[in-house]
Amino acid sequence: MARSKSEQPELEGLGDTVAPQAVAQEAAVHVLPEGLTYDEAVRQLEGLVAQMESGQLPLEALLGAYRQSSALLGWCRDRLQGVEDQIKRFDSPGQAG
Repeated sequence: MARSKSEQPELEGLGDTVAPQAVAQEAAVHVLPEGLTYDEAVRQLEGLVAQMESGQLPLEALLGAYRQSSALLGWCRDRLQGVEDQIKRFDSPGQAG
């Protein structure tokens, strides 16, 4: 039985609160907001994980949330690697000021 729009669970952490169908559609193209900070990405990821763990998402929304989570996780890992690389350059001999 299909849920009415008012009965649909909503996901937080993708800017404004959005319906699961919108998350599924957005996640399908793995679009991350421009200017996203690491802390914002982690908050969004935590929100998506909580929604997935709740067991309340329809299958399509669950898949979309998983894809978006995967994109966010990859972005966070890349960001951390970039920061680690910068630290290594600062700490390498000949770079000290």
